[in-house]
Amino acid sequence: MYDRCCSGGNTLNIQAYPLVTLALDRICEVYPFTMSFPLHSEPVKKSICKVGLINPPIVRKKAIEKEFETISGARRITALRALGYTEVACRLVPEDGISDLEVVLLNLFDNITTREFNPVEKGMALALLTSQMTREEVLVSYMPVLGLPKHEPSLDLHMMIAKELSGDIKIAIALGRMPLQVASELIYLPQCDQESVFKTIDYLMLNNNYQIQFIDLLKDMFFIAGSSITEFLLRANLTEIINDKNLSNPRKARKLMDHLRNLRNPTLAMAEKAFKESLASIALPEGDTIIAPQYFESPYYELRVRFKDREELNKKLDSIASLEGINRLLEPWKSGE
Repeated sequence: MYDRCCSGGNTLNIQAYPLVTLALDRICEVYPFTMSFPLHSEPVKKSICKVGLINPPIVRKKAIEKEFETISGARRITALRALGYTEVACRLVPEDGISDLEVVLLNLFDNITTREFNPVEKGMALALLTSQMTREEVLVSYMPVLGLPKHEPSLDLHMMIAKELSGDIKIAIALGRMPLQVASELIYLPQCDQESVFKTIDYLMLNNNYQIQFIDLLKDMFFIAGSSITEFLLRANLTEIINDKNLSNPRKARKLMDHLRNLRNPTLAMAEKAFKESLASIALPEGDTIIAPQYFESPYYELRVRFKDREELNKKLDSIASLEGINRLLEPWKSGE
């Protein structure tokens, strides 16, 4: 850990502060300066069980209450409590010996030199930093420390993630189960819609790519249907897919995404249906098929032909070109009208 923390030209020598043993029930369970999320950490507990507490937490005496406030080490103290410890050795900083700004900087460098921050923790750190200094100073001096670009939108996004999303959603982000792109969309939804979207994503265990597609489709349907996302997700045809016990989660996800695409673009859905019906009705040679362009955005179709020699290839191509129904197959928009 850094044992020196600089602020405004001053240097803090943390090792100079005394090491004292405190009862855990005298240390406040609210951690206003923490940059750790989630607080409960199995790796920290396992480390303590195996080799003991390596780095003592840093605390200071609270001005009024007969309690001590954690400057750095909230996760360690939480782990000790969970393991049944009743006391802990701490570095004790006098209540007037360190400013809140120095506390924030000390906590930041105590953590960031030993591990990488997840997006939620970056937001927590930025929120604390902006409470003690100007946004410009945070952007220029501390965004790079956190591995972030010096951009206002990135600063605001990470602070909103830390402040405005529920604990379950933040855990998914912190553990890498939800990408920032999805989190940035959830933030601007009403809280009930945030929870509905997250529960669906979490229940179906959608991968990152599906999560992005899912929320994009839901946003489109929000404008088309004119109802809240929560109301839309509760429609029977969607809940039937989600709760279908005969389907695995990956199959549910694919079926749900297809259904949402069809709802968003019913004309496309009709064209796809007409294409499949026309393809089934024509007598293509065995082993051959015709593949439509994705979303019918391209005018070109793909013909897959299986053959063993040039003579068989020519014969098959002539046969396919003369089949009845080919024109209808290649014009599904007209068939869907």
